[in-house]
Amino acid sequence: MRVKLLFIFFFLFSFSNSVFPCWEGFDEKKVQESSSVPVVDELLQKELQEAKRYWNVHSKILYYHDKDTMNFWSCPDGTILLGKELVDKVVEDDPDSFSFIFFLAHELGHQVQNQHLQMAERKNVIEYELQADCLAGFYIGHTRKMQWGKFLKTIDLLDKYGMKGGTHGTKKQRYWHTKNGFNAGSYFREEKIFPSRNDLIGPGGACK
Repeated sequence: MRVKLLFIFFFLFSFSNSVFPCWEGFDEKKVQESSSVPVVDELLQKELQEAKRYWNVHSKILYYHDKDTMNFWSCPDGTILLGKELVDKVVEDDPDSFSFIFFLAHELGHQVQNQHLQMAERKNVIEYELQADCLAGFYIGHTRKMQWGKFLKTIDLLDKYGMKGGTHGTKKQRYWHTKNGFNAGSYFREEKIFPSRNDLIGPGGACK
C-alpha cells in the first residue's frame, strides 16, 4: 500500500510538471503581480477570493509575458499564471470580461483535481482538461444565476486563441462538458445544496 501511494504521488508530480511546466522555462524576474488592465486584475482578485473559499484551495495569480506561447497555466504549487498578451486580446473581444471568470474557474478546477489525485485517474490529458471545464461550469452555475448563452462567446474565444484541440479537446467537447457542469451547478443552486467533492468528481459525480 505504501509503495502504491508513493507511486501515485510520483506520477502526480511528474504529470503535473510535464503537462503544466509553469515555472520551467519562465524567467521568474519577469513574472508580475498585475497585467496591463487594472479592471481585469481587480475582477480576478475578487473572484479568486470567493473561489478559494468555495473550493478550499490556496491559490494566487501572477502574470507573465506570453508573446510566443499565449496561454494560462495552473501550477502544482497553487500558482495560476496568466499570459499578459492573451489577457489583452481577450479584453478586446470580451469587453464585459466574463470570459476571465471562466478561465480562472478552469484553472482552479485543476487545483481541485490536484488535491484529489485526479491526474493519476484520468486516462489522458484531454479528459483531464475537459473535467476542468466541467468543474468551471459547475462553479459558475452554482455561485450565480445566469443564462447559458453567456458562455457562448467564451467557448468561441477558447477556440479562437488556440486553447482547443491538442491537449484541451475540440470546441464541441468543451462546449458540452462546460454545459453539463453548468447545468448541474444550476440545479444544486436552485435546490440549495452545497456539493461534496464526491458529488463532483467521485463515481457518478457531475464531473466524474
